[in-house]
Amino acid sequence: MSKRALIEVDISALGVIEKAHFAPGPGLTVITGETGAGKTMVLSALSLLMGSRADSTVVRAGSERANVVGRFAISDEVAREVNERGGDVESSEVLLTRTVTSDGKSRASIGGISTTVSALSEIGSELLSIHGQSAHFTLLKPQRAREILDQFGGKEEIAMPLRQYQEAFARYREISDSIKELEELQSTRERELERITIFLEEFDRVQPTARESAHLREKILSLENVDATRAALGNSLAALVENESSVSTQLGVVKRALESLSRSEVDSHSTTALAREISILVNELATQLRKELEELDVEPGALESMHERRALVQNLIKRFGDGKLDDPESALIDAAKQDKTLFMQLSSGDQGIAQMREERERLSGQVMVASGALTAARRMVAKKLEAAISDELTHLAMPGAAIVVSIVQISEGVALTNSSQSASADGARALLCSTFGSDEVSFLLIAHAGATALPINKGASGGELSRIMLAIEVVLAGKSAIPTYIFDEVDVGVGGKAAVEVGRRLALLAQHAQVLVVTHLPQVAAWADTHFMIRKNSLETVTSSDLVHLEGAARAHELARMMAGREESTLAQEHAQELLDFVALERGRQRPAKSPAKSTNNSGGSKRA
Repeated sequence: MSKRALIEVDISALGVIEKAHFAPGPGLTVITGETGAGKTMVLSALSLLMGSRADSTVVRAGSERANVVGRFAISDEVAREVNERGGDVESSEVLLTRTVTSDGKSRASIGGISTTVSALSEIGSELLSIHGQSAHFTLLKPQRAREILDQFGGKEEIAMPLRQYQEAFARYREISDSIKELEELQSTRERELERITIFLEEFDRVQPTARESAHLREKILSLENVDATRAALGNSLAALVENESSVSTQLGVVKRALESLSRSEVDSHSTTALAREISILVNELATQLRKELEELDVEPGALESMHERRALVQNLIKRFGDGKLDDPESALIDAAKQDKTLFMQLSSGDQGIAQMREERERLSGQVMVASGALTAARRMVAKKLEAAISDELTHLAMPGAAIVVSIVQISEGVALTNSSQSASADGARALLCSTFGSDEVSFLLIAHAGATALPINKGASGGELSRIMLAIEVVLAGKSAIPTYIFDEVDVGVGGKAAVEVGRRLALLAQHAQVLVVTHLPQVAAWADTHFMIRKNSLETVTSSDLVHLEGAARAHELARMMAGREESTLAQEHAQELLDFVALERGRQRPAKSPAKSTNNSGGSKRA
């Protein structure tokens, strides 16, 4: 079962297309039509969804903007990328949109969220791979050629030696950076040692803790409130019971005066009782105040101590840190750890660097050995890839052509040498290394027997480049994560039996991925699982009604037109049906259990897309 990414695309005001809806099926979908009918505009629309460059010329005359909306089925990995960018994913599907205005401005969105064209390109490149004369051939880049070679080699032949190399190279780079830092510091070693000594002595004296200033500030504010409370409670107690003129003392005078009155006086008993009650309440209030005062457990002088400690920490930050940081103390703690290590390294003088240089030398040897193993693995895989691609080209109307996978040392990178190597010229030569090894990979084309191998951009025409890409994709089928491939003009300069083989290869690729092809050859179109025809109407425009899904007899009519330019010709129709029957038989041999399902609607005719 082939993977499928593109579910449908809506296009408006793009070139000759006024408004159209296109829904390719899984497997192989072909688009046919008269020259100038707008076949390639569908692919242009998809290119926009991949972040291709666009200007006002793509906008249909008289329209304010061109708009393309694509709905894609996506993997869990791509869904996570979309979500990380803020886009929405529904039922494992996402909408990509691109709008180009008549004044040349461009807008893009992923999952309903506005985004940059570069972000759209990153997501689109995981969903679509477009090959055509007007497309950007990433194959021409050494980076892409290396990726294809490594992908063909797979986990067993390439992935393992590549991982071993990268681990060794990462360790080499890390120690090299440390040595470089130390060497730069060596010139000012004494001054640096003095700086570190002063800092560490002051740091050890203060010994700050994380966020200590902030914590002290909070405690100080709390203590300042406690002292105010203590003062208020103390003043209250003094006024109630502790001063010579306290409330308690004055009440005693009142009670004694009332008690001295004659018992015969009518009110003396009641007033004396009230005075006693007031005295009891005052004593109860004083008892409660003493209790609250005792519960204030902060020791006297704590506030002053905290002020002093905070001033000490802030002075350390002011001298050696950055007070603008949220947690300057933690930054100082980290700096102290680093400086202690650096102090030991600098104190040991050249001995420390010498030891690190010995380690770098050892790692250099490891990297060079790992690089050699990786290069050897790539050369072995390259022979297999050359044979596989060249065999495919034989079937794609390039029988004398052959692909050569060139592997040479990269021209830029980190230069590594190892004194333990042989003193020969080759052994003493520096090896340039990068993250992916020491190899620059490129594809060369031998156009015919006896021809010189040339870079494919110099030795191949546009149509041949498309066929080379097709051959590579067929060879890589099942190993690539890209779910949809699009080919334009892959059949240029091809006819007869070779055209049938182009169609066969596209059908083979479509067993592993969704494939869309714009073609003018009936031998290619006959292999389609889904067939669309585009035609311009009398107004020289294309609308959804002009994008027709062909089935049954309607397909034979279109193939007859493509063969002879006369779909009404009985002979042409017979030849077309013969071609369809031949392809059906061949498909049965290739995929006996996977014959393409046909719609039961409108059998023997056509329907609108």
